[in-house]
Amino acid sequence: MMLKNYTNPAKRHGSFVFWLNAVLIMGIALGSFFGNPYNISSPLVNQFFSPVYSGNTPVEVFSNTFMSLFFFVLTAFLSGMSAIGQPVGILLLLYRGFGIGISTMSLYCQKGLSAVPAVVTLVLPKAIFSSAVSVLAVRELLRLSCRVMKFVTSGESTVSEEKSFRLYCVKFAVLCGMCVAISVADAVANYLFAGFV
Repeated sequence: MMLKNYTNPAKRHGSFVFWLNAVLIMGIALGSFFGNPYNISSPLVNQFFSPVYSGNTPVEVFSNTFMSLFFFVLTAFLSGMSAIGQPVGILLLLYRGFGIGISTMSLYCQKGLSAVPAVVTLVLPKAIFSSAVSVLAVRELLRLSCRVMKFVTSGESTVSEEKSFRLYCVKFAVLCGMCVAISVADAVANYLFAGFV
């Protein structure tokens, strides 16, 4: 119910985004706590944020980064069409933050302060833009999921709701385009700064 209140148009947009970012930061903190050099080789854990596991060629880096971002956005898109998709959105943000935190901390565990150049050039930019896409995707997930819940409980459907779903699809198409742009930038960065790893 609390999440539903935050998605109410009468509430301040900034407050809603603040809480979504707070969840993401909580995930980063959890990932940092568990980060070490030995437990992040799985793509499901590192989410390709660690340049060590991002890929050996620009094509591999692009493919890995894009698939990680795309499946996150796709999961958010599908969850938004469910009346019980709200908890999934929160878990997705925790998961995204966990991948960022554990990947960053593992680099520091392996290299110490010499990991700073790799973190600043290869991890931080991707983490910032990926986090932005993730927060936007989950925000839209929560908004539509609340509308679906309202329809399930009240049985009301309006033309404006149908337009909202079309707009929902357009927004996620834009987010997919952003995923492509982030993946291209990540591939280029990994090619240019591969010596930092």
